[in-house]
Amino acid sequence: MRIRSCFVPPLVGVTILARAEPSHNMDLLQRTSGMCYSVAMLDSGVAATGFGGVLTLWDVTDPYNPQALSTTMLEGNVTDLFARESWLYMANGYFGVAVLDVEDAQAPRAVAHLPLEGWVSGLAAHDSLLFVASQQPDRLTIVDVSDPELPVQVSQIAAGSWNGRVAIAPEQDIAYMLSNWNGYAPVDISQPDQPVELGWVQDQIGHLALAFADGFALMARDSHCLTALELGDPMEPEILGSLGLPSVRDVTMTGDLALVACGESGLHVVDAGTPDGLLSLGMASLSATGFPFAMDVEAQDSLAVVATQVGASLVEYGDPQQPAEVASLGHVSRGLIALQRRDDLLFALESGGNLRVYQVDPAAGLLPLQDYTVPPNLVDMDVAGPWIALLGENGTLLTGQVDEQGGINLMGNLALPETAAVQRLELDSQRGLLHVSTLQQGVFVVDVLDPATPTQVGNIDVCSTTCSVAMRENLMAVGCDGTVSLVDLSNPGSPDVLSALPLGGMVLSLAFDDGFLLAAVAEEGVHAIDITDPAQPQATCFHPLTGLPFDMRLHRNHLVIVDSFSPMNPASLFTQVRVLEGWRQGSLQEVAWWTLDSFVGWVAPGPEDIVVGGNVDGLLLLRLDESLDVDQPGGTRQPRGFHLLEAAPNPFNPTTTIRFRTSGAGPVKLEVFDLVGRRVRLLEDAMLGAGTHSRVFEAGKLASGVYVVRLEADGRRQANRVLLLK
Repeated sequence: MRIRSCFVPPLVGVTILARAEPSHNMDLLQRTSGMCYSVAMLDSGVAATGFGGVLTLWDVTDPYNPQALSTTMLEGNVTDLFARESWLYMANGYFGVAVLDVEDAQAPRAVAHLPLEGWVSGLAAHDSLLFVASQQPDRLTIVDVSDPELPVQVSQIAAGSWNGRVAIAPEQDIAYMLSNWNGYAPVDISQPDQPVELGWVQDQIGHLALAFADGFALMARDSHCLTALELGDPMEPEILGSLGLPSVRDVTMTGDLALVACGESGLHVVDAGTPDGLLSLGMASLSATGFPFAMDVEAQDSLAVVATQVGASLVEYGDPQQPAEVASLGHVSRGLIALQRRDDLLFALESGGNLRVYQVDPAAGLLPLQDYTVPPNLVDMDVAGPWIALLGENGTLLTGQVDEQGGINLMGNLALPETAAVQRLELDSQRGLLHVSTLQQGVFVVDVLDPATPTQVGNIDVCSTTCSVAMRENLMAVGCDGTVSLVDLSNPGSPDVLSALPLGGMVLSLAFDDGFLLAAVAEEGVHAIDITDPAQPQATCFHPLTGLPFDMRLHRNHLVIVDSFSPMNPASLFTQVRVLEGWRQGSLQEVAWWTLDSFVGWVAPGPEDIVVGGNVDGLLLLRLDESLDVDQPGGTRQPRGFHLLEAAPNPFNPTTTIRFRTSGAGPVKLEVFDLVGRRVRLLEDAMLGAGTHSRVFEAGKLASGVYVVRLEADGRRQANRVLLLK
């Protein structure tokens, strides 16, 4: 139901397909800036910022007038950045590690991609080795980057717990795996091909960053303090001194100075010359980015760049007692609250009181049209027909009109009972009725035919906890905790409850589809329900989900669900956009997915594309793979066009399956080459018909490395890369 912009080419890299992998059968067309959690400084006076999945390089040689040099779109969010010489290494969330050649900062070049299982959270390097921390599962991966264009995994072990960053103590040959929640794990890396976790140093708070000075280390301890440690024995650290600072998130050393990112309070400069006498010298407030929360800091000379969630700031600290913010590098909102679509118009309600309107253009992507200032305490929005409605957490309902160009005129308001605990909105565009679901008082029915004077005309109270609502003509579906009810609303003032079907939990989202109702239940799954007779609904098939499906929409002949992260379910460790089909034939099947870093997400499908958004990721414009196209409901898929699909698995050892599609009968050649251009395999050279085909690449006798798979068919040629790791 629910959304920001820069249209740039996708990052080139190896994509892997397996159920545990982050995406399948969905292509990323565009994404907008999300929240900023990581920054880096390059030797050339260039700063790098990761806004969700958008990487921007900035010329900061004049810090008072920084200039954006380039913007690169990534599949996953930038969770950490590490710069060395002309290479930039990026932790890319669920999409592994990416390597960019940034010697020409105006035209960065993606040169390598290392897929890893789980969520990549931190990077560090020593000599020619890159150390990668990840969680879900918790692991340390050691990668040889002596040739950055051909990273080679050296080893991988289970280490840490809820890993965040990783820090390297080179004199000790120890990698410190820092937990976001409760301590750290030192890992002996003296033999990189056989790392050994030494144990676990337990604490009740998160250890978010570690910086090394002469003879001691500084530990950033979450919401507590900056602590100086002597780490001669990694398992029994000795506290040398500490300094109380608010919301400590990151620390970096420059000489005897420590630069500390401290949440809302900004950047602190600390004299760390003597570990038992840490002294705060000065603080720079970070106001240029709206409502900042300092998360990450990197420095060069007397200039620091600070990630602030809602942006990035440049701070000069030449005078340590008077550090000062001198410029901001981009700005976003704190997160997405609701996303709605009407034809080619997209409406994004953001936290902090901002409503953005975009045009979705098939060629140009998301084009910003207008921004509106709205009350800051809104919890939901709906747009249908000429109407728009906004819902405040205190029960305030705002109503208005939307013209064909996306112009919004809010003109009416209605105070609903604050004790009702309002939740969601659903507009009936045919009759001008608005339905407001609440946790305590059922569903309020509001007449918005005249949006200047919204009037409550009914109340439907079919259960103690109303979680969701959907409309189709005169039939309303009400999702409750344990049931879904069907209600005849021919007379809104006198609703008639037709049936109540028991389900396994909280029904968080609903969708109608020609004789079917689709109901998504928290931490259980999606039920397809035959409602040919609304008085006797029949559940026909089911597909399991692990998280909280807050949003669900139909897209052509598919059902698109945002299965959001659930903190109560260990099986739900991330948010996934899931695409299902087949309920008309009695079997729900998952055919595509995309993984988000956000805790909560929303979806807004259009005729040809799907916009999804998260409270961290920004907006993503996605399109289903053409192989999933269906001409008619329940019909046979008609593959369109020539295409070399991704190999699965990738990386692989020793076999991988290569899929490809041809649009018509004709000669097809599928070959594999090494990087010097020698053909190592001929997988196909024959006449084939139209459709999707697959061939197995067996590489048992080949050396580890990157190979190029090339397809020739339909008078065209396409190549992909695969990585053999032995």
